[in-house]
Amino acid sequence: MNITYLIYEAERPRSMAEQRAADERAGQLASAVARLGHSLTHRAPGKRDGRRPARTTISRAIPRPRVPADR
Repeated sequence: MNITYLIYEAERPRSMAEQRAADERAGQLASAVARLGHSLTHRAPGKRDGRRPARTTISRAIPRPRVPADR
C-alpha cells in the first residue's frame, strides 16, 4: 500500500463533480447497510400488529434470593 498516494488523495482539493460522486457512493453504501440491517431484523412469531416484544430489563435478569423452606 502506498501511504504517500493515500495522503495525496486525502489532501488534494476535489472538484464539485468528484465530491458529488463521492457523496453519492457514500449514500448508496449507507442505504445498502440500512437495508441489510432491516432484513436481519424479523418480527416475533405470532405478533400481527408489528410491535416488537418488550426487552428484558435488568430487574428481570437478576434472580431473586431464595427463601428458606421453613418459613
